Amino acid sequence: MEAAGMDLRKWITNDTNLMEQWKKENFNVHPVHETIKNMKRFILQAVGKIFDPLGLISPFTVRMKYLLQDLWKEEIQWDDPLPTHIEKEWKKWCEELPHLRNIKIPLLVLDSTLLEDDVELHSFSEASKKAYGAAIYLRTKSRNGISVKLVTSKSRVAPLNCVTLPRLELLGALVAARRASKVKKIVNLKRSCLQYHWTDSKIVLFCVDKEFNYNCRNKSKKVGPLTVAKFKESEIKLIKHAQRSLFYKKEIPSNISNLFPFVDGEGIVRVGGRLENASVPYLNKHPAILPKGSKLSKLYVNSLHTALSRWPSGIVKCCTTKILAFEQWRNGKLLGAPAKSGLGPMLNFTKGRHLRQSGFSAVDVFPLAV
Repeated sequence: MEAAGMDLRKWITNDTNLMEQWKKENFNVHPVHETIKNMKRFILQAVGKIFDPLGLISPFTVRMKYLLQDLWKEEIQWDDPLPTHIEKEWKKWCEELPHLRNIKIPLLVLDSTLLEDDVELHSFSEASKKAYGAAIYLRTKSRNGISVKLVTSKSRVAPLNCVTLPRLELLGALVAARRASKVKKIVNLKRSCLQYHWTDSKIVLFCVDKEFNYNCRNKSKKVGPLTVAKFKESEIKLIKHAQRSLFYKKEIPSNISNLFPFVDGEGIVRVGGRLENASVPYLNKHPAILPKGSKLSKLYVNSLHTALSRWPSGIVKCCTTKILAFEQWRNGKLLGAPAKSGLGPMLNFTKGRHLRQSGFSAVDVFPLAV
């Protein structure tokens, strides 16, 4: 490297004897900082130095993952002192860190020169309230005996929003299935292998059994990811189902006649009238009419509230004020407007004062039958 004009600097190792040898040979070494600092900044640096792409020491590293999660949750700043309970766990982790050098992991997992009789992949998933994950083992049987080796593992901390333990068990099983699928593709390049998934969660076993039975009864149907077309199809079915209670007499109810309802080509009752010639998307011009109190209506409203909760308070207040103003006008409570003016092609402001022009306008979210 020196002959090529490349001067290598900041050599570093955790082996004391090698470091001393480098110093004698005038290597440009980088000092190893053994001092432990009880700060979030130092914890993140220390965790980032551990290189474990296969997850072979996941049970050890996952402890720092949810420790960092606690630091963010408690809004600890980068250079602030750690809370007592976090500092205690951090020091314990640092005391155990040197023991990692005693772990011996064989690099050779599957020897292609040997003629193994059986090659099997076994995946195990587990979850707790703090984390969930999976481990993949390779089991081989040959004339020399049975060998079981850890291939890879994956761990994740549980989300901060309160996810139930059964849900975390399902997430762990999903991680196991995805991880095992990738490993199986690699192993099959050398040997064909059988694949087994293990879990002690009855919830996971029930869901897998239910899905298996569904696939067996519907062999002609291809079960795949939820595409945009499938999502749209499902939404149409839900809307039509919700509208059954609104039109059970097979006639338009009088309380929504001022919305000029019509039935589209998919059998959904939509709002007609004044926006027919507007240059906006079809679903904005003619939203579906949902009955008040239906479960789907409540889901839509809750979804809207959740979305608005992430907006700045000023924008939410503005939108809420304008929507309420529009509802008051429609009910004849604003500016002396007639109570049953309807929603024709043009809004009728002949009775009452004219609205002053401003930078805001009322917004239709979606009409509900009232």
